[in-house]
Amino acid sequence: MNPEQAIKKCTSLIDWSKLNPGIESVGLIEAYGRVAAADIFCPIDIPPFARAAMDGYAVKSADTKGASEKNPAQFAIVGNLRAGQKADCKVGFGQAVAIATGAQVPEGADAVVMVEKTRAIKSAMVEAYDQIKPGENVSPAGEDIRKGQILLNKGSWISAQNIGLISAAGINTISVFQRPRVAIIATGDELVEPGEPLNDGMVFESNRYMISCMAGRYGAQTVDLGICKDDKQAILSRLKSALEFDMVVVCGGTSVGETDYLSELVSGLGQPGLVVDGVAMKPGSPTKVGIIYGKPILLTPGFPVSSFVAFYTFGRALLLKMLQTAGPLEPIVFAKMTECIETHRNMRTFVRVQITRDHDGHYLAKPVSAAGSRLLSTLTSSNGMVIVDGSSQLEKGEIVPVILLGGLNAHGNPDL
Repeated sequence: MNPEQAIKKCTSLIDWSKLNPGIESVGLIEAYGRVAAADIFCPIDIPPFARAAMDGYAVKSADTKGASEKNPAQFAIVGNLRAGQKADCKVGFGQAVAIATGAQVPEGADAVVMVEKTRAIKSAMVEAYDQIKPGENVSPAGEDIRKGQILLNKGSWISAQNIGLISAAGINTISVFQRPRVAIIATGDELVEPGEPLNDGMVFESNRYMISCMAGRYGAQTVDLGICKDDKQAILSRLKSALEFDMVVVCGGTSVGETDYLSELVSGLGQPGLVVDGVAMKPGSPTKVGIIYGKPILLTPGFPVSSFVAFYTFGRALLLKMLQTAGPLEPIVFAKMTECIETHRNMRTFVRVQITRDHDGHYLAKPVSAAGSRLLSTLTSSNGMVIVDGSSQLEKGEIVPVILLGGLNAHGNPDL
């Protein structure tokens, strides 16, 4: 079963009306990185009044007709306005009001002469040597956003820019979807918590922490249910307690070893039970998904890269479906492969690559690994991922879309 088929099967068996999160109203800062639960409309014009686009003098543009260095127009200064002041003065013919950038344009004025195009001639008098048009150097009311215009659509992932625009409209709370609660469990007798003594044959548990960060990135509130030893009854008990949450992720125990009880246990918890038993992708082919009481249980392989790919493919898709959103934008660049790498025919392959730039600024993709599911360093030493379907290799020089696993730094280079 390919990933699309598996995701489609899972989503068709879930009762989304029971899993769709509730709605809460939060403050502006808390709304960052959340999902809008309703359309947001602008209650005012932005800006709410005509304002000066630069320092100068507010005048009637008609008074500047024919103005030049040799034939300047003269004005009597009848006021001085700074940003934030109420424009309580008026401009008549032959009059000007000194005005600062952002200040409200006074009644009677329809343009602003740049201060660089004026000179003082005597007390309370100024001359302008630039002919200007109506509206010149003025930002009209509603230039940015008109009253009633939509600021943000329901289902939008709320960015810092969105917060800036919404606050500029005078709105201080936003309706957002509540975060789905995701329980995360690791299984394995060999696992030890980071910071505890490491005995022979043991390894530090890392998948829970990685998956928790990924789940948070895609809108979830995570609940750590710790490490569970390879004991059938202990795992069953932990699974039952986890079903109070919206989704369960279990790291490890998806292979066919004698202590890998998860498939049997999940199917025994309720109908329909295990619905995906392996996926045509590398890494992550042992990934499994169960649906119990309408809730998904994602079983990710124990090898860390496989666990990463499994959650990226399934956990991410399920969370975004719950939140009724397309999710945060995944930054993608197009890069040239620096060398050939073998992939897996008839399977989706997640190729880890390191992105750099050549002297001309073009992106280059150096393959790190198309396998290596055991090696977490293949993720940390790469900063991009190429998803390959139905091909046995990527050719040297081939241009490929790369999903960045980090952002771009100030020089336009991908961050590790």
